[in-house]
Amino acid sequence: MTTVTNKSFFLSSFYRVKANDLVLFSILLLGIVGTAMAHQKRVGGMTGVKSFQDADAGISAEDRTQIEGFLKKVRGEAEEAAGRKFASLKPLEYATQLVNGINYFIKASTGDGKYVFLRLYKPFQGEITFNKLQDDKTEADHLTYF
Repeated sequence: MTTVTNKSFFLSSFYRVKANDLVLFSILLLGIVGTAMAHQKRVGGMTGVKSFQDADAGISAEDRTQIEGFLKKVRGEAEEAAGRKFASLKPLEYATQLVNGINYFIKASTGDGKYVFLRLYKPFQGEITFNKLQDDKTEADHLTYF
C-alpha cells in the first residue's frame, strides 16, 4: 500500500513539474512571437509601408540608395512587363516581406503621371531579381501585397 502511495505521489509531482515547464515555455514563446511582431520581422508578414516623401518614415539614406539601385537594375524588365518605356522610375513607397530572402514591394512613379507597383526578390545570398509588376496604378492607390 505504501508503494502505491509513493508511486502516486511521484507521478503527480512529475506531472506538476511538466505542467509548470509547459506554462513557462508558453510564456517564453509568446514573448518571442510578440517581440517579432512588434518589430515586424515575422516570416511571411509584410512590414508597414514606408513613404519616401515622409521625413518621419524612418527610411535611412542607405535604404533609399538601395531601393533606387534595385529599381535601376530591374528597370528594363519592368518596362518589358508593362509594355512601355518609363520616362523615369522613382520610388515613392516600399514595404518588405521576410521569406527565404526578402520580397520588396515598391510603388514607383514612371514620370508620365502614371504609377506602377513592383515586387522584387533578393535572396539572402544573391542579387535582386524582378518578380512581378502591376501597371495602371494611381497616386492614391495604396501599396499592398500582390
